Amino acid sequence: MFKAKLVYLLGFSFLILSGCRLDVRGPLIIDEPFVIRHEVLEGSGDSKEWVIKETPLKRQNTEASIQLRGCCEIILTLKPGSSRRKVYQMTVSNQIQLPENGPFILPAKSIGQKFDIKGKLTTHKNQSEVRQKYLSCQYQDTETVCEPGRGCYSRPVWKNGIQFIEYYEIFYTYLMEAKFVDAYSQSEVSELARFNGTQEQIETIIQHRGPCH
Repeated sequence: MFKAKLVYLLGFSFLILSGCRLDVRGPLIIDEPFVIRHEVLEGSGDSKEWVIKETPLKRQNTEASIQLRGCCEIILTLKPGSSRRKVYQMTVSNQIQLPENGPFILPAKSIGQKFDIKGKLTTHKNQSEVRQKYLSCQYQDTETVCEPGRGCYSRPVWKNGIQFIEYYEIFYTYLMEAKFVDAYSQSEVSELARFNGTQEQIETIIQHRGPCH
């Protein structure tokens, strides 16, 4: 299980790798209008403060970007890359546990919203063969300097060099499916929105690092 603070309705997309930066993108289909609670920085100078606002989202089919910054800040962007993009920042104090693979439910009370999030997380992981290459590096050396009246002396200097490494890469693909369900609806149809996001990451593991020279 992975622990992290949920910041926004789509925050589950990032909780798999708490403390890392993730950017999950995919279609967000809003079937029924609903309201999102989010933080906005207001004021000027030293009097700036974060306030909670409620913003209605209308019916739409749009692309969404969800970013995790650290463990406890998630930013949702509607229409990322467009001049009409809308950015929402959310935070909650509760810690939520999510499986790396499997179904989950985030109750409305836990995420500070008026809807539950029910979905499934799937993680695919593949590892490459061991590879070799040279990297640029810097190493400390000494040089002799001679000055009139002072004679010659040695001083430390940094020089550019190369370094041999052996490494392998781990390729991660995260698939997120979620439904946003009105937690207080008396109707048989309580689904508000659907989201499907994908995130790919590459982690490099260095097994051996030679000297820099």
